[in-house]
Amino acid sequence: MPVRQDRVSFSAKPAGSDRMKRVLADLGPYAIIVPGARWKTKIWPAENFGSVAARLPVRSVVIGSSSDRGIADKVVSTSRGRAVSLAGETNLPELIVLMKGASIVITNDSGPMHIGAALNVPVIAVFGPTSPVLTGPYGKGHVVLQSDEPCSPCFKKECADVKCMRKITPGKVLERAAAVLKTAER
Repeated sequence: MPVRQDRVSFSAKPAGSDRMKRVLADLGPYAIIVPGARWKTKIWPAENFGSVAARLPVRSVVIGSSSDRGIADKVVSTSRGRAVSLAGETNLPELIVLMKGASIVITNDSGPMHIGAALNVPVIAVFGPTSPVLTGPYGKGHVVLQSDEPCSPCFKKECADVKCMRKITPGKVLERAAAVLKTAER
């Protein structure tokens, strides 16, 4: 069993592009939303992410690879103008700059989840078929939401129902995100 640490240090100081600096200057405080994942079963519905983005007290930046553009566009279209997509438009150093400046990261179980945690940005992670004990965000101050479905975690890459993900509501994610943002204001 791996040893969990209370604090993770990510000492690299990535150089951000001038373009990312301009994007950040125009945003004000923001959340990062990561709606993609390698497994289809690890993806919380795009409409749920959009609903959360629509009700957050800060704007949202949706990130992901170029293959995540479709899901990112759905998040943006359901966010009521509160989210912008940079899916497929950042390289790794730019992604790190974006993540480091965020107030919060709201994500599926994904690689960017670990980047946010390593940068000590508060993470709200939605888990279904995978185990947060094995692959959850390291460090303190992060929140993992997982349904109480008896089949979870099943570690399946395919599932006809994915009720473990569907049962996590936007309201629950928003409630936890609001608490994290409120704590960060202090």
